Amino acid sequence: MINKDGFSSVYLKILITIALLVGFALTVTGLSKLSWQRSLSWADTNSLIRFVGFLIVTTIFVSLLARRLHRNTGLAVVLAAAFLAVAAGAAWPLLVTLWFTGASSVLGYWFLAKLNIKSDNWLSCFLVGAGVYGTAVGLLAHYPVNYPGIYGATLALPMVLGWRVVLDKGKSFFKHGIKTNFSEFGINWLDVAIGVLALVYFVVALMPELGYDSLVTHLFVPAHLAHRHKWGFDASTYVWAVMPMLGDWIFSIGYMLAGETAARLINVGFIFILCGLIRNMVLWAGGSIIGARWAILIFLSTPLTFTEGSS
Repeated sequence: MINKDGFSSVYLKILITIALLVGFALTVTGLSKLSWQRSLSWADTNSLIRFVGFLIVTTIFVSLLARRLHRNTGLAVVLAAAFLAVAAGAAWPLLVTLWFTGASSVLGYWFLAKLNIKSDNWLSCFLVGAGVYGTAVGLLAHYPVNYPGIYGATLALPMVLGWRVVLDKGKSFFKHGIKTNFSEFGINWLDVAIGVLALVYFVVALMPELGYDSLVTHLFVPAHLAHRHKWGFDASTYVWAVMPMLGDWIFSIGYMLAGETAARLINVGFIFILCGLIRNMVLWAGGSIIGARWAILIFLSTPLTFTEGSS
């Protein structure tokens, strides 16, 4: 006999499953109707089979690697992503992305400390630091000083001055990552599903940009900065020349140091940051860690998230 709570749990699982299936179906349908879908060969059955094969192989690889790493699925996904980046010849863009992440986190930690705000949440520190970096690029864009050396020095400065923070936080993060067990009795398949979806986003980020809006605006801005070393705030030339562009200024940092791939990796990195914020929000609202995982999985499986994370 099943009690009321049991029925609620069953209905909730059915609802979540339906939401995931609908999200997947809408994503495939939407991609098949895009004007540039033939570039991804979604209309080709063989390509779709290869994509499903990628999901299956990645799931097996991540689960086996996680088991070898004492059920640490997160570390397994990170190692798989590093392998894919090296295989795709994108090791340097990945390193620049990680460099930007570390520098932004240290800068945000220092900035919050100056405001007498203590925060051990690295997501908050990163977002504050990334915002400061983006604002700085927006100010520098007025002058012909936008060169890779300048950008590299600004990213290196927090890491050098805050080397003690980098060392302490790095040790803590590494220790936590190695010793975390996500399940007592085996691999947590929710973590594997999230990791495999994250790897899909990551692989797409390694590919050339195909989106019209991105090529006309969001990648044009950093390319313009890299070529002319300043941005022309002239709305008579570009109607969006003076629109708020904090995201584009942040993308410019990666583009300046490692080209388009780094800019795309930073973009998809913010999708992963949103996953962390969703997790925190669910826990703050009184949800369980399982509920937080389901929320992240649904978020990554929706068409809108994939559209924003893949272009």
